[in-house]
Amino acid sequence: MVSKKKTKKSKSVIAKQPLVKWLGIVFGLLVVGFIAWKMFPKQKVDVFEVGVTNQTLRQQPELWFGVNGRSEEKAYPSDFSALFTSPNLWTKSRAATDVFVFNQSADYLTNIYRDNFFKNKVVPAVGEMEIAFDTIGPAFLSCHSKSVAANVIQADLVQMRRLRDAGLKLRYLKLQSVFNKRMPDNMVEKCGDYTLARRLGDINTYVSEIVKEFPDIEIGVVDATHMHMRNINAEWRTVLSEARTSFEKAGFKWSFLMLDRPYEGKDAFPYSSVLELEQIVREEWGAKFGIIVTTLDAGKTSNQAFHETAQRYVTEYYDVGGRPDILFLESWQKYPDKLIPENSGSEYPMTKTLLALDTFIDRKFSVAPNGVRSSIRTTVSNNVITGWIRTKDGEAISRQQVVVCIDRCNETSISVMADKVKSDKGGWFEIIVPPKFFDGKRHLVQAYYVDSITKQKVQINQSPFVFYGKN
Repeated sequence: MVSKKKTKKSKSVIAKQPLVKWLGIVFGLLVVGFIAWKMFPKQKVDVFEVGVTNQTLRQQPELWFGVNGRSEEKAYPSDFSALFTSPNLWTKSRAATDVFVFNQSADYLTNIYRDNFFKNKVVPAVGEMEIAFDTIGPAFLSCHSKSVAANVIQADLVQMRRLRDAGLKLRYLKLQSVFNKRMPDNMVEKCGDYTLARRLGDINTYVSEIVKEFPDIEIGVVDATHMHMRNINAEWRTVLSEARTSFEKAGFKWSFLMLDRPYEGKDAFPYSSVLELEQIVREEWGAKFGIIVTTLDAGKTSNQAFHETAQRYVTEYYDVGGRPDILFLESWQKYPDKLIPENSGSEYPMTKTLLALDTFIDRKFSVAPNGVRSSIRTTVSNNVITGWIRTKDGEAISRQQVVVCIDRCNETSISVMADKVKSDKGGWFEIIVPPKFFDGKRHLVQAYYVDSITKQKVQINQSPFVFYGKN
């Protein structure tokens, strides 16, 4: 009997062992999870109150820089090649430049495209910047024979391939004055009635060929909006509306519109009209709005006059409420006739003006207390959010973890984590936008980074900006 009782008790204990075993495992996991939670607390995303007025949907503007042939002489400044042979003479302004613009005319007006020079000097000097290619290619395309029109497009493709194959970050195709460019007198009889519909058709024809080889290129336009009535006898709002409709029907989307109105044009096209244009471009086109920071009279006067007037232009536009996405510094006039050095004391080369605009941006969109400067932007064409994190002097910083919040940074929104920023890539990071936002609707984007050493959180864009997910 004793033996039987012991046997029965043993069977009961054995039967309970699996339950005890599993309870022990669950308890152990809970303990490990609690310890891990204490040691590695989750990143709690700060809640940012998002205003949706037009004035708050802004980001730090991109700073673009380009050099082209000046006025009737079509000559480049004498020290143009020195931008690439002596990059140390514009170190800070180079670091501040988001986009460097290569002008179509540079191919035959300068010698920078010599193979060895381009590879060994040009590419290292601007390799950390994004690149825009500027062209008048679509202008009057249908006025030519099919073979000539094909040659025009092919010539641009040759230059774009050179930029791409050199390893440069070719992101933008910048169409110069294609809405309003006045037809040369010697083409009037040959071309006939060059209507707005023909202009827009030529743009679509040109772009259709370009995107076959560069499907992700972002396409924008430089437009002397105030010249529409004089040059093409059309009201500017009508031109913009038809341009957007035509481009979208062809399957394309404008990335930006840049106003080509010199400082002195504020009487013909006042700031109130520029503000209206900015709103139309951003809200109806879903594109970025930029201004070309340039001057007509001062550009004919002196380097100093250009320097002072360019700064006055930007300051005045911000003072009336303008918040451009792009500030593009360039000159079509004789001055400035020097480009470097940026730290010139009594002289006013163009990179000194570029550095002054960067200082203005720093004051308007403050640099973080730890001396880190950052920028973020969207690439609508492939639904990628990109940005960079660098020191004020332009040195890339590694070890930062980037958090991007879409629509609102709270527990119900989505937070997309980027890989740690890589210093060997110039401090750049890239975040793929989740498919749920590919809806063509407007979304607000807020971003910050967390230094893996200091754990300090720093907002990258001071105010939320708008992202339009591509359908």
